Amino acid sequence: MEPHPDPEKGSAPNEEELGISPRHVYAYLGRTRANFGRNIVTLPLAALNGTVSPFDTGGILRKIVPIRDRPLGARQAFLASYSWPTSTLKSLLAKYPTKAQKSLSAYVAAKKPASEGPHVPWPDRGASEPIWAQHNDWRAWTWEGRSPLQLPTGRSLSWWTCAPTDFPGIESYVAGRPPSERAWFDGILKWYVPGGLTKLLRTLRSEQEAL
Repeated sequence: MEPHPDPEKGSAPNEEELGISPRHVYAYLGRTRANFGRNIVTLPLAALNGTVSPFDTGGILRKIVPIRDRPLGARQAFLASYSWPTSTLKSLLAKYPTKAQKSLSAYVAAKKPASEGPHVPWPDRGASEPIWAQHNDWRAWTWEGRSPLQLPTGRSLSWWTCAPTDFPGIESYVAGRPPSERAWFDGILKWYVPGGLTKLLRTLRSEQEAL
């Protein structure tokens, strides 16, 4: 899971429109964008405790066609139809993108699914919108996780990076902490990947595509 903000519009207004409460932290499963910020952390699936949907929630408000053009109530109902607890994610992934190697590789590579939309793998959800068949980008078919709690780092952290110019300041800060705090910070620093966000994204994507 790679946490992400909304670079064009803060999450609070989106949450208010969609009826998401309380405030959440958001993460994409397997992808993010380099222009979402200067920093990135990657976490295992088990670190997220909340809800998942097979599309970007902010996108159904303003970006993903044709659902963005529906009345707000319809968009809220669409989100509710395709939202599940994170505890069911393993079974959800078995339906989309499925366990087939070709499908998994296509998902990691951000290729458009063959299905018209999430109503194909989940025909019982009662909401049919062909968001995967339209001219949308990968956020229309990438799993998004929403957690009402702060995403844990520490022992749950897999990898992280920041802008190369920021790292010396982090090292300096850690060096100035008392010995009682150093062990925790050292545990974080060991997962640092040098080179910045774009390099980490490329590394992770290459590893995923090789699975």
